[in-house]
Amino acid sequence: MRSFTLLLTSLMTLTITPTLVNADETIAVISPHQDSKIIEQQFSTVADSLYGMNHGDSLIVLNGEDGATLTVLKNPEHEAFISPKSRKKANKEAISAFKKALNDLTTEKRSGSLNLPRVLTHIARYHTGKQKSGNRNILLIGSPLFDAHPRYDMKNQRFPSDGHLLTHAEHSLFSVKDKKNTLNNARFHWWLTNPLAPYNYAQKVQRFFHLYLHHQGNNTGLVSFTHDTDTVFRLLKSKVKPLPMIYQLNTNSKVEMQSLHEVSLETCLYQYPISKTPPSANILNNKQKITLGIEWQNKGVDVGVGVNTNKNIDFDVYAKLPSNDALYFDNTSNQYGLFYKDIRSNLKKDNTAYETIHTRPIDISTLRIGVNLYSTGGYQPPVTGTLRVMLSNQVYARDFTFNVTQGNKGVDMAKVLASGIDSPYSHYFTIQDIINHSINHKSSATQGE
Repeated sequence: MRSFTLLLTSLMTLTITPTLVNADETIAVISPHQDSKIIEQQFSTVADSLYGMNHGDSLIVLNGEDGATLTVLKNPEHEAFISPKSRKKANKEAISAFKKALNDLTTEKRSGSLNLPRVLTHIARYHTGKQKSGNRNILLIGSPLFDAHPRYDMKNQRFPSDGHLLTHAEHSLFSVKDKKNTLNNARFHWWLTNPLAPYNYAQKVQRFFHLYLHHQGNNTGLVSFTHDTDTVFRLLKSKVKPLPMIYQLNTNSKVEMQSLHEVSLETCLYQYPISKTPPSANILNNKQKITLGIEWQNKGVDVGVGVNTNKNIDFDVYAKLPSNDALYFDNTSNQYGLFYKDIRSNLKKDNTAYETIHTRPIDISTLRIGVNLYSTGGYQPPVTGTLRVMLSNQVYARDFTFNVTQGNKGVDMAKVLASGIDSPYSHYFTIQDIINHSINHKSSATQGE
């Protein structure tokens, strides 16, 4: 009789306690930079998704700014907890812990952004212990437009170049140089808080983050990158592999923020005819908004995914007021203006490259302008381009020429801007220089189309 009882007990234990062959762990990273009601709704959606999964599956919820744990939920292993309602009840304390953590959050931003470099470093350090089995899903809930540091601000259709990925950590927050195998077998599902537009900008951002995540581990990358809730959670539940890696890193890229800034053809600096009419004294003597830019023939070939098939000539434009740091590719915004590395489809269809600076009203007589030859791309001198300025709806232009076999990556630009004296690699200009040359000389710039 005793043997029969032991046998029956054993059979009952096997029946009511499932074997956890594929217990999955999902890490949900929620941006704290949102309205608390929106965060609660997002948490509820994620938790409901967990309740519909397997016994033993767990959910770790992290703060999207610093990676701190907000709560941990788990589906009970006992088969009695089969309904979503029973699983939710079993996680009552964990849900209360999340609500308390949410009440303690303090944030002024409402951008919905994630501090991804910081959070992934935290996950790699504290949440990558060897699992017994199952998948590692990381659900990112928030905007991909990074804004935790002005140098990397992704507003106004900016995004990091591949150079950020390739450089050392001390030069960029997005460096992956020393992060190989830190996030192996991680499947990233990005639930965007808002649709990302326009489409070509969304593609550039998705490309960058797919590369960023892919290079931090084997079998690691984006599974989804969408605002569509159903798609995100369907793929999360289906346990699909990351998207195929169709992109190649541009190994010639420098560390800069690039832009897909949209400008209408009718008002574009690079499409207006060159003026031969001097601006009035009233315009010159009062603060004015200006648009300043350079254009040149980019010798490389774009293969359609932001990768150049060979090296390119690369110029950089700088603009500096006496009381501010210069605006240029590594300092893209300050209180008086914005810089854009323009890689949109070329207006002239001839592989022309652009860099543009837009300012608020400034004293144009004090503006110091510089053009640096960053790299010749191996092409022989002379290498040339055109400097343009739009002032009160008039465009003035002048050409520039460098007669050196290689660039110097801007190492002497600060000295040239301070002294006003050209070097072989960096040239100095003022607004008046550009106006005078435009009126008295013919530029190679387009005279209007």
